[in-house]
Amino acid sequence: MKKTLSLYILFLNVAISINAQPPCNPKGDFSFSRNSCAPLEVTFSTNVTGQTNIRWNFGDAGTASGSIMATHSYSSTSNYQVTLITDYPACADTITKRITVDILADNQLILTSDTTICSGSSKQLRSNPGFQFCWFPATGLDNPASANPVSSVTQNTTYYLNSYTTGTNLITNGNFSAGNTGFTSEYLYNPASGFNPGVYTVTSNLQAWHPSMPACGDHSSGNGNMMVVNGAEIPNIKVWSQTVPVQPNTNYAFSTWLQHVTSVNPARLQFSINDITIGPVFIANNTACIWDQFYSIWNSGNNTTATIAIVNQNEVYTGNDFALDDISFAPFIFKQDSVKITIDNPLIIASADQKICIGKSVQLTTTGGNSYSWAPGAGLSGTTIPNPVAAPDATTRYFVTGTNSNNCTGTDSVLVTVNQLPILTVTKSGDISCASDNSQLTANGALQYSWNPSTGLSNAAIPNPIAIPADTMTYIVTGTDANGCTNTAEVTINITATGKSLYLMPTAFTPNGDGINDCYGIK
Repeated sequence: MKKTLSLYILFLNVAISINAQPPCNPKGDFSFSRNSCAPLEVTFSTNVTGQTNIRWNFGDAGTASGSIMATHSYSSTSNYQVTLITDYPACADTITKRITVDILADNQLILTSDTTICSGSSKQLRSNPGFQFCWFPATGLDNPASANPVSSVTQNTTYYLNSYTTGTNLITNGNFSAGNTGFTSEYLYNPASGFNPGVYTVTSNLQAWHPSMPACGDHSSGNGNMMVVNGAEIPNIKVWSQTVPVQPNTNYAFSTWLQHVTSVNPARLQFSINDITIGPVFIANNTACIWDQFYSIWNSGNNTTATIAIVNQNEVYTGNDFALDDISFAPFIFKQDSVKITIDNPLIIASADQKICIGKSVQLTTTGGNSYSWAPGAGLSGTTIPNPVAAPDATTRYFVTGTNSNNCTGTDSVLVTVNQLPILTVTKSGDISCASDNSQLTANGALQYSWNPSTGLSNAAIPNPIAIPADTMTYIVTGTDANGCTNTAEVTINITATGKSLYLMPTAFTPNGDGINDCYGIK
C-alpha cells in the first residue's frame, strides 16, 4: 500500500504531493535436501510468496530462476555460498547461506559387521537411526531405501550406505516424558477434556482425555507420554514451539513423529523457524495409530538462536486430531559406511562317475567339507564317511552333501553305472572219436575270450579254437565284454571209441606204447 505525504509550501500557497514507498522487508528463508543415492544433488526450496521473480545462485557458477524449488548437482564436496534473491515490485530480498555438501565416513553408521553367509541364505543389514537411507548396489536387497534391508546376494558384495544422521538433540523434553513443560503452544492446555478444538494435553491415555479417540500408544515405548491435540481449523497456529541455541552456518534437521488419532481429516502440519515456514506441508497417515516421521533441513546462516515451531495448516473443522512425539532438532550430517558380505559356497567334489559290473564294488571319494552325508544309502558301506564303498544292484546316482566349519553346505554327485555280465554260449562240433580226431569249439556273447585249460587247444585266446584233447576234457571259457565285465561257460569233450572197425585188433595191441588200443579199419 502506498502512503501519501502532503507537503504544503505556504509561501507559494501551492500543495505538492510526494509519493514515498514503504520499506521492503519481506521475511524469507530457504531449506534444502540432498538425494541420499546421489549425495551431490541438492534440492533447495523456499516458501516465500508475493514475489515477481526468484533467482538462485548455487555458489559454483550454477544458477536457476523462476521457481521456489531448484535442484542442482555439484561436481564435488565443498562449502558453497548459496544465495536466494527474491524480487518484489519495489525491492529485492537477498538471503545467503554457506551450505556444506560433504560425505563423512563413519564406520559406526552400519551396525552389521562384515559377515560370511552361506550360499542361498540371507542376512538382514542394520543401521543406526537416520533420515533417508540409500544402500548400493541394490543387488540382492529387498528394499535399498530401508534402514534395515535384507540381503540375499549370491556373490561376494560390499554394500555402501548413505544416510543422514543427527548429532545431539537440542530439544528439551522432546519425548514429553516430563509432561507439559519445556515448550509453548498457542493451543489451550486442557488436561481434563479434549472435546473442544484448539486444546491439547500430554498423556499416555488418549481415551481418558477423549473417549472417541482410539487407544493409540506413544512412539517411544507404546505406553509413555505424547502430546495429543484436538486441532482447530485456523492455519499457522503454533501447535508446539521452543527456542534453542544454534551454531551459525550449520545444517540442522527438524523432525517429529506424527500419528492420526481420529477417523477423518488427518492433520496437516508444517515446520516453522523464526516465524518462517520451511519445507512442505506434511500430512498424518490416514490410518489411525500409525506413526510416521517427517523432517526438514535448515541452515542456520548467521543465526545464533532459533525459535522452532510446528504449525497447523489444516483449515477443515472436522477431524484434525493428532499426536506428536519424539520431536528433534539436531545438527545434520551426511554419512557413508560400508559392510562386506562374503558368500561361503563350499566346493564339494565327489569322485568321477564310475562303472562297475554287477556284483562288484567301487570306492567313492569326496573332498571340500568337514562332514558328509550320502544319499541314497542303498549299496553303500557308510553314509557319513567321505569314502564309502558302493556296490549297488542297479545303476544309481549318489548325492553327497558336505558341511564346512561355517555350517555351510555344498553338494555333488557321482553316477555308479552297473553293467550286466555278458551272456556266453559255447558249443562244440562233437566229441573225439575214431571218426573225428578233433572238435571245433565256438564261444559267443563277448569281445574277448580265454580258455582254460589251454591243453589240446589250437589257441586259448580266440572264440573258436580247435580242441584235440588226449583225454575227456572240460574247457571253461571266460568272456569279457566292452564294459570289462566277464562271465564263464564250459563245454566237455569226450574221448570215445565210436566209429571203430569191425575188425578189431587184440586189446593188448598198442603200437605206440601208450597203453591205449588204437582204432584200425580197412581202406
